[in-house]
Amino acid sequence: VWAPLKTGKGPGLLWRFYPARRAWEQVKTTGGPLPGTPSDDYGTIVYDTKRKQTLMFTAIKDGGQAWSCDLANGTLKNLEPANPQDGPGYPRESVYLPSGDLVLFAHSRAGGLTCYAVDKNRFRTLELPGWLQKRDVSAALMYDPKRDLVWGVGASWDLYVLRFDPNTAKFLGD
Repeated sequence: VWAPLKTGKGPGLLWRFYPARRAWEQVKTTGGPLPGTPSDDYGTIVYDTKRKQTLMFTAIKDGGQAWSCDLANGTLKNLEPANPQDGPGYPRESVYLPSGDLVLFAHSRAGGLTCYAVDKNRFRTLELPGWLQKRDVSAALMYDPKRDLVWGVGASWDLYVLRFDPNTAKFLGD
């Protein structure tokens, strides 16, 4: 979890839950600071299974901002994406897609959804006409690793399913 201290003020901190102890413990980090968490619509955190790190995104300053935290050693890094202006306006709903090394956001653009290419450190638009269009913060995303699917639920309870194929995926402007 990316959250401040219990007072709700101060820098953003990372917390890990230990089920056996039923306890949250702060992740000791270096290389910070991580910004405080923005209001619920303007920030998100996802787990990058390829690199065993968390990725945090905000849309509160100069477009899309991104940070990573290596969970093995707690190193925080400001990723400074190449094109922050193309980041999501509402990054709240997001999933990591291992097969494409992408973070997909429920933030629509004309003809597609905003995503972040982790290996390229840049925002892109995945061509998905009609998929969760104009839903932004009124949508939910869930990655299903067993079936390698993304489930999306829109504002009117409309259901979408995506099987991402990196070999056939098209990105606008590429």
